[in-house]
Amino acid sequence: MQEERLNGKRGNVGSLKRDKIIAGIRDSIDLFLNKNSDKFGFCHVEEIDISGDLKSAKVFIGFIDDSSIKSKIDLLNKSSRDVFEQYSKKYHSRYFPTIKFISFNDELNI
Repeated sequence: MQEERLNGKRGNVGSLKRDKIIAGIRDSIDLFLNKNSDKFGFCHVEEIDISGDLKSAKVFIGFIDDSSIKSKIDLLNKSSRDVFEQYSKKYHSRYFPTIKFISFNDELNI
């Protein structure tokens, strides 16, 4: 994460602001997943990878139940607007990235 710090380059955001935005996104996704646990089962945010300009983010989701992970990820990607609405209720920021959900289980080849 050291290389992600602001290097005086245009388009990058300082690491403190970046960390706050990541924490807000994580909180919003966790709340969204808890409210919709009947659709997604038991899952949680493993990692958030966000670009330097905060325009895009990859959110790695870990699933306990391995059944129909692909359909759950597709449903999460379609629900990213709902995550933004959850985020905007609590946080005021002009930065909110386009979110792409990815199965952490697939990344580990589980």
